[in-house]
Amino acid sequence: MAKLLRHLQPAPAIVSAFALCGLYFVSWYVISHYLTAGLVGY
Repeated sequence: MAKLLRHLQPAPAIVSAFALCGLYFVSWYVISHYLTAGLVGY
C-alpha cells in the first residue's frame, strides 16, 4: 500500500487517503447507528 502511494503523485495520494478515511468514517457511523437502533429495538 505504501509503495503504491509512493508511486502516485501527491494530489491523488492525498485524495485517496481522504477517500479511505471518509469510507471508514461512513461505515463506522452506519454500523454504530444500526447497532444502537437494534439495541433500542430490543
